[in-house]
Amino acid sequence: MTLNEYFALHSPRVTEAIQAFFATRRTAAEKLSPHLVQSIDVLEEFSLRGGKRVRSMLVLMACQLAGGELNDAAYQVAAAVELFHKHILNLDDMADRDELRNGGPTIWKRYQQLFEEWKDGVHHARSFTEIDGTLLGSFAFEMVREAKLSAEQRLAVMDVLNNQMYFETVAGWQIHYYQNQEPLAEADEEEFIKGLDLVTARYTFVGPLKIGLIIQGKADSQLARALEAYGMDVGLAFQVTDDILGVFGDPTETGKAVGNDIREGKKTLLLQRAYRSASAKDQAFLSEICGRDISEAELHHAQQIITASGSLQYSQHLATQKVETALQSIEGLTLSESGVEAQSVLTQLAQFVAQRKK
Repeated sequence: MTLNEYFALHSPRVTEAIQAFFATRRTAAEKLSPHLVQSIDVLEEFSLRGGKRVRSMLVLMACQLAGGELNDAAYQVAAAVELFHKHILNLDDMADRDELRNGGPTIWKRYQQLFEEWKDGVHHARSFTEIDGTLLGSFAFEMVREAKLSAEQRLAVMDVLNNQMYFETVAGWQIHYYQNQEPLAEADEEEFIKGLDLVTARYTFVGPLKIGLIIQGKADSQLARALEAYGMDVGLAFQVTDDILGVFGDPTETGKAVGNDIREGKKTLLLQRAYRSASAKDQAFLSEICGRDISEAELHHAQQIITASGSLQYSQHLATQKVETALQSIEGLTLSESGVEAQSVLTQLAQFVAQRKK
């Protein structure tokens, strides 16, 4: 089974679980307030709109790798992880002031449109977004609570969500936000990588894989250690590739403006390595443009410096190397038939990470 076929097969079941959950909440909201019904509608539309659903699919893959069948509880928890991810995306959208997400307005932009005629409408839009976002986060935990798992398993899943995927993600965000305010000359590569490990590797890959193993009672096993190693390596490769696309990608494929990382002052590995190897003149140029709006000509010059310094080649090699190491982590495992299928999909996912263009 190909990666796309796996997602196409299982994503509809996650959608069904999300829709069923929101149906019960809408019924409850109708007894309380039409405004709460509006919030439910906004959150459901946002939760179901677009996205690759990598994290929820990783939950299911880990279940199969552990020899389990994909039952209603597995899909319920996978859906909970998807809601949790949407909650995190809402926080990210507010922090970055993004107006679009997966082809539609972000929640705060949606409320800004709804409250356009209100006095101080922008403030009220952000207030409603904070309230609804908190509600969405609570819905993720409620879905876990309702899953047909043992009490011990439910608590273990919630612990991963609350600590590994929330607490540690906040730490990673803060590392990068503070670093974005520092001069490029003072940026610390080790600290930046630490932030990537927390925000991408542990949040996107390690956490969801661990949740899938918890569902099957295999959270402390050789398989768990193999998947954690896989997740850390492929997660770093994913983000390094993302940073490359942020400077060299094709906007028609990525859906993002090229150069935004530079404009936002992000001290990516790509930029740090280029700065350290550049001439004094080029260092001054990179320092000056990092954190401000840049022209096409300035972006092109930055691309030339990054390429000539060897930073682009280094980042590409690092991503490829991490994918190879990740794949070695999941070789030689004793697996069931469904586990072998999931292993194949995990392999394809890692290969996609290093080769992706969007």
